[in-house]
Amino acid sequence: MYHSVFIGEVMVELPMTESNNVTLNVAGDTFNSAIYFKRVFNESQVSYLTAIGTDKFSQRISHFAEGEGIDSSLMLKHRNRLPGLYAIETDSQGERSFHYWRDRSAAKDLMNLAFNHGVTLDNADLIYFTGITLAVLCAAQRQMLLDFLEESKAKGATIAFDPNYRPMLWEGLEDAVYWTQKAYSLSDIVFPGVEDHAALFGHASIPEIVDFFSSMSPLEMILKDGVKPVRVVTPFEDTFVPIVPITDVVDTTSAGDGFTAGYLACRAKKMSVTHAVEFAAKLAGTIIRHPGAIIPRQVMDSDYVDLLSSSVD
Repeated sequence: MYHSVFIGEVMVELPMTESNNVTLNVAGDTFNSAIYFKRVFNESQVSYLTAIGTDKFSQRISHFAEGEGIDSSLMLKHRNRLPGLYAIETDSQGERSFHYWRDRSAAKDLMNLAFNHGVTLDNADLIYFTGITLAVLCAAQRQMLLDFLEESKAKGATIAFDPNYRPMLWEGLEDAVYWTQKAYSLSDIVFPGVEDHAALFGHASIPEIVDFFSSMSPLEMILKDGVKPVRVVTPFEDTFVPIVPITDVVDTTSAGDGFTAGYLACRAKKMSVTHAVEFAAKLAGTIIRHPGAIIPRQVMDSDYVDLLSSSVD
């Protein structure tokens, strides 16, 4: 059975409505991706590696994950810490602003817990992490994570990485650049976006980003630039895939997480890069037409039936 592992932080989410009402959800960039990956590739095993507490909110997180079919055995329990918390406000155009309480979240001690528990990912086919996964850790634990990923890669895992740059989480730009480059260097599949690369490296175009990766040679680059065609570069092809712009946007939360999950799941199912991008963009378009980071499963409507029921060749 195909086994993917997503690594990061899952938090308690408090989305605010226009009437200032608040609901209680759970979310986090790689957690959102894990959920959508499992929905697209249901017959696979999807595990989530993180640290949570022993409190009721942490139990809510693990129960939600299990309800979505996620293996929660790698959701490590921290005896003295709670999960992070964030509130999210969305404007009339669907753009978001966030407010975080995560300075002492359990996930900030993830790699120490993983080391103490003797966690290994010997049977993982795919491991996915992001710049947020790195940013919430201290420098020592970032290196522990990268060493951990190197070991997993040597055992046959494919490593996928999205910089998902959030300046507020980093000590400064220099640190973000340093760790992002290290993550890129060990990754097989990368999701660089023009907006992130402009902020991190001063790159102004897709060709500049492609040149940047020439010395690293990842197996797949999925280069995103807003509503412009997605460029996918592999050792065998260099393809531009048009995407259909979405006009009826409600909430852009987790659109990128859904895109990444859709792409990775399609590729795990042995689909072409073109079909993977087309489906990933369609999934992201569905997500942004509904409120919240993780939309109800029933919203993934009949258009997805053929893909959701297909298996790896």
